[in-house]
Amino acid sequence: MSLQASPVFSLDSAANDTSVTLDLLRYLGAQAVCIGHAIAFFGVADRFQPPNMPYMQNLGVMVFFVLSGFVIAHALMRGLARPNYRLDTFIIERIARIYSAYLPALMLIAILDITLLKLGRFEYPSYLGWQNFIGNLLMMQNYPGPFKELLAVPSFGSAGQLWSLAVEFHIYLFVGATFFFALGRGWPWALPVMLLAAAVPFYSFSEQAYGVPGAGLFILWLLGFSAYFIAYSGVGRHLPLTLLVLGSFAMSAYWINQTVPAREYRIELYLLLALAFLLLVVATQRIRLLSISSRLRDGIRFAANYSFSLYLIHYSLIYFFKAFWTGKPWQGALMGIILSNAIAIPFAYYTEFRHRDFSSWIGKLLARLCSGSNSARSYE
Repeated sequence: MSLQASPVFSLDSAANDTSVTLDLLRYLGAQAVCIGHAIAFFGVADRFQPPNMPYMQNLGVMVFFVLSGFVIAHALMRGLARPNYRLDTFIIERIARIYSAYLPALMLIAILDITLLKLGRFEYPSYLGWQNFIGNLLMMQNYPGPFKELLAVPSFGSAGQLWSLAVEFHIYLFVGATFFFALGRGWPWALPVMLLAAAVPFYSFSEQAYGVPGAGLFILWLLGFSAYFIAYSGVGRHLPLTLLVLGSFAMSAYWINQTVPAREYRIELYLLLALAFLLLVVATQRIRLLSISSRLRDGIRFAANYSFSLYLIHYSLIYFFKAFWTGKPWQGALMGIILSNAIAIPFAYYTEFRHRDFSSWIGKLLARLCSGSNSARSYE
C-alpha cells in the first residue's frame, strides 16, 4: 500500500485507487438493488428490510445517482480536450451508452413477461401494451412535465425499476445542454434540448416531489456533479488520510442510521451521502491498495461494467423465476440473485460492452445523412 499526496487530480487506475473505488461502488450499488429486490420478492431476510432497515435497493439507487453526477462531470471536462467536442457528440455518446443495453433489455423484458402472460402467470397485463413500450423507449416513465396526461407512462411490464433510468436520462440531456450552452458550443440545439429535458430534473425542486419514491434525485445528482469539481480543485488534499477515511465511513453510517425505513428518499440527508462520497474520493487519491494488483483491478472493472445490464434485467428475471419456483423462499432468493448475475454477464458482453461501436455507428450514420454540411468525425 502506497500513500502519497498527488499534486494532480487523476482518475488513472495506475496512479491511485479512485477509479477502482468508483467501479467497486458501482458494482456494490447494483448488487444491493438486485439483492434487495430478490429478498423482497421472496419475503425473506426480514432483518434487512423495513421496518428493521431501509430498503437496500433504494440506497443503491441513491449511490448510483451520486456516482452518475461525478462521472458525467469528469466526462464533460475530459471531452473539452477533444477537438470539436460539442453537444451532439455528448448526446450521441450518452445515447449509445444507455441504449446499447436498454433497447435489448426492453425486448428481453417483453419476451419474459409475454411468456408469463400466455401462461396466465403475469399480474400486470395493462403494463405490456405497445404504447407503454414506446413510452419507455422514449424515457417517458412517470413524466411530470407538460402534457403528462398524454406522455407519461408507467414502467414497462414487470420492470418497475426503469423509472429511475428515465430520470437519469433527462438529467443527462438537461445538464449536457446547459453545459455546452454556457460554453457557447451548443448553438442552435442547446436551448431546445434544455427546455425539452427540464421538466424531469426541475420536478426534484417541486413540493410534489417531497415524500415520494425518488424524491429530489436531481439534487443528489448535482451534489455528485459538484463533488467532482471540489475534488479536482484539491480541497482536503492535505488533510490527514485517516481523518478522510474515518470521516467518509462515519458519514455513510450516519446517513444510513438516519434514513427512515421505507422513506429512503429524504432530500435533507442527501448532503451526508455526497460528503461521504467526496471524502472517499479525496482519500483514494492518496491510496494505492486495490489498484496495485492488475488482476484485482481488472476483476472489479469487469464486475462494474456489467452492473448496468444487471440493473436493467434483474427485476424481470427474478419475477419470471419466482413464477415457477416451488422450493424454499430463501433458496429461491439466492438462486434469483445468481441467475440474474449469470445472465447479465453475457447480456452485457453483447450489448453495453459494445457501446463505443454503437456510438461510432450512430456518428457515421449522421455524418452520411448530413453529408455536404459536416464531414464525418469520430464519436468514440
